[in-house]
Amino acid sequence: MELNAKEHPNDFNVWDSLGEIYMILGEDNLAIESYEKSLELYSKNTNAVEMIKKINAKE
Repeated sequence: MELNAKEHPNDFNVWDSLGEIYMILGEDNLAIESYEKSLELYSKNTNAVEMIKKINAKE
């Protein structure tokens, strides 16, 4: 997925998916960064907003 994000840096869905993988791996900071990048590209990505809230609630 990291390679996919490098090859498609303007695809919000790629960044959203990368965030999900980082979250599964317990890499919360990287997950938030990926979700935030996804939101930069598409501000209506409600999944990214919800996942950031979920991660922040754990801390």
